[in-house]
Amino acid sequence: MVLDAPSRRAMVAMCLGALALLSGCGGAIQPSSATATPAVEAGGASTAALRWVAFGDSYSAGFGGSRSLVSNSSGPSCPQAEADSYARRATELLPTRAIELHVAACGGALSGDLVQQLGAAGPAGQTDVATVTVGGNDIGFMELIRQCSNGSCPDLAASDADLAHVRRGSDNKADWDVLVDLLAGRFGEILRWLRPGGTLLVLTYPLPFPEQSGPCPTGVGLNRGEDAAVVNAAIVRLDDSVVEAVARVAGSSRDRTAVVVEWRTPEGSPPVSNRPGADGSARRVSWNPAGICGLDPMLNGLWLDAEIADSFHPSDRGLDLAAAAVAAIIERRPQR
Repeated sequence: MVLDAPSRRAMVAMCLGALALLSGCGGAIQPSSATATPAVEAGGASTAALRWVAFGDSYSAGFGGSRSLVSNSSGPSCPQAEADSYARRATELLPTRAIELHVAACGGALSGDLVQQLGAAGPAGQTDVATVTVGGNDIGFMELIRQCSNGSCPDLAASDADLAHVRRGSDNKADWDVLVDLLAGRFGEILRWLRPGGTLLVLTYPLPFPEQSGPCPTGVGLNRGEDAAVVNAAIVRLDDSVVEAVARVAGSSRDRTAVVVEWRTPEGSPPVSNRPGADGSARRVSWNPAGICGLDPMLNGLWLDAEIADSFHPSDRGLDLAAAAVAAIIERRPQR
């Protein structure tokens, strides 16, 4: 069946709306009961397991990979694909380490939902490593994709942008400044919850698009380079906000460490260029050669099948890149 342009746009809008519902964007997500890898014996001697909790949204919950369907998750209150998560993949890169992994991340989680995830992750002072991705749902990433696919791309990178789930406080701060405050508060809570000597690893988000000279085979109407630049600029600003929030809390504890793990591109953070925004001001834009339209993409496009919830999430390659980056840091930690 060949659809005309209006019919195709209608189908895309319907699928993107379904994807937003599947990923739980905008609703409070309750963490599931955590899964764990038990301690192992290393070198013939019993070694205390490194306890690791993965917090955050669908990028930490395992959406996007090919190992399991999101529908085979921990339950409707906390959609997960734990076997696909970068955390689970990272443990497989550390076969000689005794690791007890708990995945508390839930699809659709907002920064505020980290409070519930933290409360369900166990008592303070018992966890060595925490990883987290958060903020994508706060800015309304899926709504951004939907609007850009319909030809009305909002300039979320603007200082006066109206972010979907970020509300100005009484001091009338811009939404982006409020988001940095929220993220710093959540990261600080996780950092204090860790065991002395613990490490918080905060991952940035991959950039969706490469710089393209022709149409992008995403399955949606994001074929214009201008729209791809708007989406990438929003993710650049989100990642910059994550980095700023980590910097605020990094020195708040003498015996705990907060570290940014760059996941923006295969090489980390790419060069940034300035492009004029809709209001004429400069926007910081980066491109990802391994983005959705790349030759070897680290993110999926729109999947119009049973795995629709994996759309616009890291592919197996993207999840493996994050796993390798996280595993390299954990491998340097001394064993207890």
